[in-house]
Amino acid sequence: MSEPLPLIIGVTGHRDLLPDEVPQLTQKIEGFFSDLSRQYPDLPLLVMSGAAAGADTLVVHTAAKLGHTVMNVLPMPYDEYAKDFDAQGQAELSELITQHETLTLPTAPEEFTNNRDRLYERAGIFIASHCHILLALWDGKQKKAVGGTSTIVQFHQSGISSLSGLENTRSRIDVADDESDLVHHIVCSRVSDGAPQAPLSPSESYWYTRDEIAPRTAELPPRYQAVLQRMSLFNKDLFDAGADGDDNLFDVADKLAQVYQRKTLWTLRTTIGAALAAGLSFIIYADLLSHPTFMAAYFLFVALALGSYRLAQRKDWQRRYLDYRLLAESLRVQHFWSKAGVQMARADEFAHDQLMRGRDLELGWIRNAMRHAGLRSNAQTSKDDAALQDVIEHWIDDPQQGQVAYFIGAVHRKTKQHQNNQRWITICFIATLMTSGILALGGSTIGDTVGDWLIGLTGLLPLIAAARQNYAYRRAERELLGQFGHMKKIFLTAAHLLDQATSNEEKRIILRDLGEAAMAETGEWILRQRERPLPGGEPLG
Repeated sequence: MSEPLPLIIGVTGHRDLLPDEVPQLTQKIEGFFSDLSRQYPDLPLLVMSGAAAGADTLVVHTAAKLGHTVMNVLPMPYDEYAKDFDAQGQAELSELITQHETLTLPTAPEEFTNNRDRLYERAGIFIASHCHILLALWDGKQKKAVGGTSTIVQFHQSGISSLSGLENTRSRIDVADDESDLVHHIVCSRVSDGAPQAPLSPSESYWYTRDEIAPRTAELPPRYQAVLQRMSLFNKDLFDAGADGDDNLFDVADKLAQVYQRKTLWTLRTTIGAALAAGLSFIIYADLLSHPTFMAAYFLFVALALGSYRLAQRKDWQRRYLDYRLLAESLRVQHFWSKAGVQMARADEFAHDQLMRGRDLELGWIRNAMRHAGLRSNAQTSKDDAALQDVIEHWIDDPQQGQVAYFIGAVHRKTKQHQNNQRWITICFIATLMTSGILALGGSTIGDTVGDWLIGLTGLLPLIAAARQNYAYRRAERELLGQFGHMKKIFLTAAHLLDQATSNEEKRIILRDLGEAAMAETGEWILRQRERPLPGGEPLG
């Protein structure tokens, strides 16, 4: 079965911990891991660290002892990295490399001498960017040391580092609302710098966010709990779907989106259809055949409409459909970017940072899934020109699977669907005018039976029109047509620009802009859809 989403714990901390504090720090680390495993049993823990001495080693050994998966992220090749360790440290580093998976970030040989601190910062930023929770063994002192614990914590919460050149541009009024700032702070002292920042005390622990009112809390704030619960639910759905072992995360998300789309459409059709049938039953009872059977049918159809809606609401089908569709489309962009060797405009950003950054914390679990999906590929900088051309062909140009052909066909289908919908509504209202006109002009000459049927039709036809219009509104058919038209224009424009591009690097920049536009448009459409819940429901947003 496809690999479940892990809960990724990134590690940052001081190398020179006080030996006397290590037992208490170990207990705090064990408690932290145990609490997460108990609260989120469907999320396997993945601990990611720089394999440095001190805090990194302490956390990794504790995690391994508890049976959690560990991943090392090295800022430079092992032989070069080992030069920064004493003999004991080198032995510990060798053991970590032997026992656990290791990612080595790409470097140029001249950086070993000229930019060594910057390489450490880059590794810390990579860990902070790809983790869901940053575990910091930190004295709480705000310092500007390149690659130091303080700067990594600050990056995790602000998204700004010296690599971006934007250290002093962050607004003092920060209204961003996403999941990227979550830190679990275990307070410690340092051999080189003494006690922690007052009023903090050694071995205290807090959840630490950029919340201006309550940045430190004893319990994980509820808004972050919701993100982790959504990840857990995805893993449960993945298990229930019985995904094949060869399925990647995109395939799984796409399949699940289709499953919950069908469930959502079933609910929508059942609810509206049952409401229409209830209206028909009442009209027949009131105007045609006053038999108890039709009132019983009215009751049963109302119960069916209410029951189907309540079932969908309890199972959260619509929200899951929208989330999984956004996840699938975002993973599609991430995959093609990675294969084509596309890099973000900033050195400290990755694909997940482009998905509605700073907006909608509830979508944070999708960014977390992208952090996991891009973890290994983001540690590489391969730029294969043949792969680039393959991406352009399959993502854009392919007449069967390319997005240009898909959106041209989708616009055609949605246009016909919209026209048919308007045609049926028009027919219903014209027929209503005709029946009501006949009743008004010839009511005295029409027999009772015919008159009753005309009265029934006059009441029923507007109900049919309203039901069809409500169905189109709930599916956002007009807005979907507009979105598909906009996406067609985006991909056609990209195809034209790619044909004119004079270098592969220019093509990669075009693909980056294309992916950003595609994710933004899909995200905005999802938010609009969430404002149109199933009949009788509240907005999902």
